[in-house]
Amino acid sequence: MSNANSSGLYSLATLIKRLEAAASRFEDVAGFFDPSTGLSRRESSQQAKAPIQQASTSHIPPGQPATLPPRPAAPTVSASAVQEVPKSVTTFQEKVIDAKVKPFIEFTKNFAGPNVVEISALVQKQYEILGDFLKLAGSCRKPEEKVLESLLGPFLKSIEAISRAKEANRRDRDWFSHLTIISEGAPIIGWVINPKPAQFVIDIKDTVVYYGNRVKQEYKDKNPKHVEWVNLYVGVFDAMQAYIKEYHTTGLVWNPK
Repeated sequence: MSNANSSGLYSLATLIKRLEAAASRFEDVAGFFDPSTGLSRRESSQQAKAPIQQASTSHIPPGQPATLPPRPAAPTVSASAVQEVPKSVTTFQEKVIDAKVKPFIEFTKNFAGPNVVEISALVQKQYEILGDFLKLAGSCRKPEEKVLESLLGPFLKSIEAISRAKEANRRDRDWFSHLTIISEGAPIIGWVINPKPAQFVIDIKDTVVYYGNRVKQEYKDKNPKHVEWVNLYVGVFDAMQAYIKEYHTTGLVWNPK
């Protein structure tokens, strides 16, 4: 087993400590940005308040009936004016969540014990949080540090929730190894603050594989479904690594516009 990249884990641990105070302020800044404009909602609101021009009335000669002016044609919106969802966002949804996370969650529901099913729901929520954050990054400029820390509050909460779920079920000897595997993989979402995100994911994956191999060794002859379960979870990390290499090689990319 290779240990997680020391600088990457240190950065994540440092951020987690700093976010303990910032997480409670998340609700105050969650609506800070308008994804459709990339500006703050206040700025977007001000831009939307365009002055309304009053139509001038023309003189109507005596004896002629008054007629209403023709209704103006509806304004046309050019294709370039409609903001498209960034390719990086749709790819994450398709190749990571739809192709890997959802099959893992469904397999877990039909196979694992109740404590593992419960913690897998937290995994699903974790990737939804990551997906929402990637949508934000794809639609606006990088915010200032304090706002960014607050926006990352849900990341901290999701990692803590998974860790607590594992610790609360230490007596579940049949499934505790599986809980450990998921818990070791929870910090993967920290790649968004790491300057070498692909390597960070590889290092977290190595730890998951280490514990996963223990489960595979124990159950390969007794129940191959345990082996399949481990492989499905590891597949999430492989998909994440490939996604990062394609879109965020040197760190999370924000919309520069």
